Amino acid sequence: MAGYTRQSASSIANGVAISAVPLNNEFNALLAAFDASSGHQHDGTTGDGPKIALATCTSGFLPVNQGGVAGLNNVTTSNPGVNNDTDESYNIGSFWGNSSTDRGYLCYDATDGSAVWKELVHINAAGNAIDPGADNTVDLGTSSNQFKDLYINGTANIDALAADAATVTGIITGSGGITSFINIQASASSSVAASTFAGYANKRVILTGSTAATYILPDAVVGDVGKTWVICNASSAAITLDVDTNSQTVTKLVGSASATTSDITIASGGVVDLVCTAADNYILYGSGIA
Repeated sequence: MAGYTRQSASSIANGVAISAVPLNNEFNALLAAFDASSGHQHDGTTGDGPKIALATCTSGFLPVNQGGVAGLNNVTTSNPGVNNDTDESYNIGSFWGNSSTDRGYLCYDATDGSAVWKELVHINAAGNAIDPGADNTVDLGTSSNQFKDLYINGTANIDALAADAATVTGIITGSGGITSFINIQASASSSVAASTFAGYANKRVILTGSTAATYILPDAVVGDVGKTWVICNASSAAITLDVDTNSQTVTKLVGSASATTSDITIASGGVVDLVCTAADNYILYGSGIA
């Protein structure tokens, strides 16, 4: 970039003959220094002028064409609203900080009377949590714009869960029930066929009466993975899960987990979950398992 330095100082002096050349040299240097694209830059270097003190050369906020912001920024003790708009010198990109809550907002539309401000994602003071600011007020995603996978290495504290599908690889413990399962009241029967028992999938089977019953496990295929049977033995007799008729394998997740291909007994009062995990494989957990 061109700055201005004297070109012919010794040729322009008292007693020296006037000549066009030294004058042209000076004028050409001045012209170059004020060229709109290649002229001086006020960067503080020799010939380019001192840096401009922005704090004293402008009032309000520095506009974009001078390297500043689009509109006014503000820090106060309240939140922005629809009337904090262009009339108050706010513009798209303006920042608003609430010093009483330590939360920030960005202007996305500064239209007169209908400004749009959106709160920025807030990290709490400790720096270890994304804080929505108030309980039960902010969703993560929407029904039409959902996040993809969620990875949590810890505890998911959820008041209610609605899932299209779920795969459980460990033991589920808790004091509540699976209320979305349909109840099937089954009177005691000597034997429930595999095809009938297959129809109990994803339902709660409550056995009543006083006669022992046998449930024959279906021959599980890959398409059965994830299906769950909740069996509540409310009878005074035991329930037998027939494992070997269709050559199935059941891993009992009680005590020391163990896999078996033999029949399993569920004592009176027992409540268990039976989950298909793979073709010909189930896991079983709960109470009253023998």
